[in-house]
Amino acid sequence: MLADVYTWLYFACQAVSGIALPSGSDKLYSGSTDGTVRVWDCCTGQSVRVMNLGDVIGSLISVGSWVFVGMPNVVKVSLYLNLSTSC
Repeated sequence: MLADVYTWLYFACQAVSGIALPSGSDKLYSGSTDGTVRVWDCCTGQSVRVMNLGDVIGSLISVGSWVFVGMPNVVKVSLYLNLSTSC
């Protein structure tokens, strides 16, 4: 299934600059140089949410249920909450 998600990531974004898979989640987060963070459903390979953060995403990392987004001169933090569903 991850190969399918990779295919979607490749075609949906300018350049993927980071990915994160929060612990216990079935959602994959991808950051892009177009300033968006996308949330992907790992069961279906579909994008379920797009967040435009307005600047280049330099990196993404997850620690536990937290997702950290690195951008020029700032780090944004998001807590993964209730986005999980079963396949």
